Amino acid sequence: AGHVELAIYDLLGQQIEKLIDQQLQVGTHKIVFKTQNLPSGIYIARLRAGNQIVTRKMILMK
Repeated sequence: AGHVELAIYDLLGQQIEKLIDQQLQVGTHKIVFKTQNLPSGIYIARLRAGNQIVTRKMILMK
């Protein structure tokens, strides 16, 4: 188990939404990210698990 944070940011670095901020067991997890209220654009997903950080670019097209 470990503390996990998953947040979505816009290209200006503003946090749009924090999807996870809790202790999770090791394994595969699934989360739903609702985008109805977001405009089309490029967003950054930042996942922090323990001392590891992974960032990924996402393109939302409506």
